[in-house]
Amino acid sequence: MSNKPPLLSRLGIRLREEYEQFTEKMEILGLRFKANEWPNLRQQILLVGCESSGTTAISKLLLRDGSGRFLYEGGNHWVWDACNSIYQRQTALQDYPRLQIYDRMKIPRFASILDQYVEAYPNVKIVYVLRDPRDVVVSACKTFKVTTENGLSDIPWVTESWLGIEDQEPVARLARRWAIFLEQSQKTSGVCYVRYEDFCEDKIGCIVDAAKQLDIACDRDRLTQLCDSQASPPSTRDYKPAGPGGWKSGILRDSDIETIQEICGDGMRQWGYL
Repeated sequence: MSNKPPLLSRLGIRLREEYEQFTEKMEILGLRFKANEWPNLRQQILLVGCESSGTTAISKLLLRDGSGRFLYEGGNHWVWDACNSIYQRQTALQDYPRLQIYDRMKIPRFASILDQYVEAYPNVKIVYVLRDPRDVVVSACKTFKVTTENGLSDIPWVTESWLGIEDQEPVARLARRWAIFLEQSQKTSGVCYVRYEDFCEDKIGCIVDAAKQLDIACDRDRLTQLCDSQASPPSTRDYKPAGPGGWKSGILRDSDIETIQEICGDGMRQWGYL
């Protein structure tokens, strides 16, 4: 028996999506014809963290309840270029005024520019999703269907140069990315940190606690319905994400584990991973 919603329901969802896309485009267009004041005092929530840390699952439950306009980096790759350029001080957030129209956002790599973001949007609330870096590397391997021996170097997060990472070895480069993102987040006060491990242990309780910190509404019935559903589409992740400790499965070599722990040791000890 099909699990698809009825035809009228699917049509309604499609029409709503098209309407939201149209209004978004019109509002972006309108920005060209009005003066932008900085800092911008819009109330926003920005969810960040190292990729493969559970940001999609947590943002779906915490932020995607229909309250306000949501920006998801998938399909909006302009935010990646914006972040890379801002981090390198080639441009500033003021050069991307379209960010003004969003109420809630999931852009993991914006962890690297939180100090600039808070300066431009002082009323923003930050959520940082944290995960054991050893599991982050394993999750990246699974997502891109590679192993540390034959293909980790093909992962975009490894090959990117905008962070100025000088390590050559792929595992070291991923570990360094984790460390840089966490270090940058700690320059900003009032960040709401959510550990993926705590989320896996009690999804509803974790989301409720985060919502209280952010002072936003939280529907327990909605959480109950969605908490065990797959957050990413099959085209992105065609497997059920593993819980904490997946790095012990043998995907990582002993030398990989040592590299990660050497680079990320301070943060790992701070957050109970060592």
